Amino acid sequence: MYSVKLQNFLAHFDAKVTRKAIGQYASGDVALFDASFYIGSTWRESALPARIKTDLNANTRPFVWLGVNLWR
Repeated sequence: MYSVKLQNFLAHFDAKVTRKAIGQYASGDVALFDASFYIGSTWRESALPARIKTDLNANTRPFVWLGVNLWR
């Protein structure tokens, strides 16, 4: 639900949006887009998979974390 709302918001800027569940993330995905968003919507959700953490450490493009669990 939150990702649909974000997609609707970004449509105001003519952004092309691709939505994925965190479990569908593949290594290198973050480099395919101009910007990436993560929506932490469940308190104490599992930690991010290592492949995402690795990509984010090398990422040079905008990345926005929305919601909870940033410490994870």
